[in-house]
Amino acid sequence: MDYIHYNPVKQGWTKAPRDWEWSSFHQNVQKGWYEPGWGTQQAPNVAEMNWEQCKP
Repeated sequence: MDYIHYNPVKQGWTKAPRDWEWSSFHQNVQKGWYEPGWGTQQAPNVAEMNWEQCKP
């Protein structure tokens, strides 16, 4: 689901998922599944992540 909501941003069609009027993102925010500002922050650089901290 994240990919679907973020794709218009990735393609440069909009700056935030909430701005894409044809998305179901708005409905999912109303259901509490996403914060309204989701997808507006820069994603972390996966290559620089400390994967040892991710272990249970």
